[in-house]
Amino acid sequence: MFKHGRPPPFIHPSQLGDGIRLPLLRCSRVLGLLKESDARDSQATHNEISNEIIASLAEYKNYDEGDLLAALQAYNLYSIVLLFSPDKWGRTHRVEQALIFGLQDICLEVATSGVLLNAEVNLEIPDWNEWVMVASKRRTVLAAHTVLWIWSLLHGYPPFACRELGFMPSPAPKILWNAPNDRWQDLYQEWMRRWPGGPHRLEELQALGTEVEIDPRTQIWLEEADEFGVLLMSEGICMESIAKEHS
Repeated sequence: MFKHGRPPPFIHPSQLGDGIRLPLLRCSRVLGLLKESDARDSQATHNEISNEIIASLAEYKNYDEGDLLAALQAYNLYSIVLLFSPDKWGRTHRVEQALIFGLQDICLEVATSGVLLNAEVNLEIPDWNEWVMVASKRRTVLAAHTVLWIWSLLHGYPPFACRELGFMPSPAPKILWNAPNDRWQDLYQEWMRRWPGGPHRLEELQALGTEVEIDPRTQIWLEEADEFGVLLMSEGICMESIAKEHS
């Protein structure tokens, strides 16, 4: 997926190419090996993924902003492979728990490193590079919470509702996420006209439920959303349904 320029929806296209951060570069190499491996050497590739996870947990506290984001993005992908692969490769529940705890730790580090720009709060046009960084952080943190949520459901644990992230803008529309730098000012200004009260927030998505009519702001947001946004909306509705079942 990296080689063909089609990254997961929480990795911005600008993060790939010549300036790719080392954690993502290593992730691309390891996952490439997994794709090319057969039954005989896939165990070795899974072991290499485990080694990359151990290295990330040992190093992430010393990373700068870009490497920290890349580390969480890579950890998300490693977690998906290890936690949801049909091949257990001797993986125990305790090992899975350690993996989940590590994901939580790096996710918290990214979430507390700044996920909202002053320009967004002040309804101004942010710098493209700064916006790409925080928008990628927000998507990556939400992707991590999705992994945590699914794993919790599979094992009968209370799901992670991530209510503490309700202040964040909901995932950006496809037109902004894919906007090139040279068209950024015009596209963002045009988009702001649709949102005079500020961007749609995650807490507005979290308020949805199976018996709740979609409000006008969320309808507008849904019209603009990409596949990642639609997935999160569905997840939010499922969370609400599960919460009602356990209340």
